[in-house]
Amino acid sequence: IREIDNKEFAVKIIDRDKAPSDFVSKFLPRELDIIRTLDHPNIIKVNFKNN
Repeated sequence: IREIDNKEFAVKIIDRDKAPSDFVSKFLPRELDIIRTLDHPNIIKVNFKNN
């Protein structure tokens, strides 16, 4: 639950150092591209943070 507005949201955290390299290079970019294009009230918007 986000403290600012008391809303629930999902978080997916991927550790690039622990994820398989083929996932990071092939599947993750494709997943992010698809999710960014979706516009539906039951699908959250993507907020990407790169450390």
